[in-house]
Amino acid sequence: MRPTVTPALLSGKESLAMTVPLNRFLVMVAAALTFLVAMLATGYAVHAQSGDYSCAAGEAVADPDNNPELVSDCTALLAAQDNLAGGSELGWSVDIPMSEWDGVTLSEPDDDAAESPPRRVIELDLGFKELTGEVPSQLAELTNLESLSLCNNEFTGPVPSWIAGLANLEVLDLRRNEFTGPIPSWIGSLVNLRDLHFEHNE
Repeated sequence: MRPTVTPALLSGKESLAMTVPLNRFLVMVAAALTFLVAMLATGYAVHAQSGDYSCAAGEAVADPDNNPELVSDCTALLAAQDNLAGGSELGWSVDIPMSEWDGVTLSEPDDDAAESPPRRVIELDLGFKELTGEVPSQLAELTNLESLSLCNNEFTGPVPSWIAGLANLEVLDLRRNEFTGPIPSWIGSLVNLRDLHFEHNE
């Protein structure tokens, strides 16, 4: 006599047969999503480390081919902006000319010269911006700075030693922050410095 297969038993086998591929499919989808998230995170990290902010392709720098150092300044400022903490938005963007960036002053082109020198960032005023934490080290790339104002914020830690590399600095305003320690000895190496403010710190 042939065994009789009940509809209930058949339904159970069919259900099991369908469940196994479905579980495998869900595992594959989860693995793919995990891989995609990891790739996106890796891409973001590489982007942040490389400092690829498209300064040479956006509106920030006019004539980038003849102003490579200004492109570098632009990249440094955008990287610093990403690392600045606090309640104030600077609004710097590759879609806005650097000449319109809040607190940023560029050197003026010499229209009378046969070959005008490349433009650079010469003044940076971040005063009264409600900024906190440590001063971003990316600002060390602004090697043509003549004036740096960080006053009336809540910056912490020692005065950044990279400031010693800003050889053209004439004005340094660090007053009314939470910097710790004495005025560093390397301040004396800034031979062009004529105006220093350090009062009201820790």
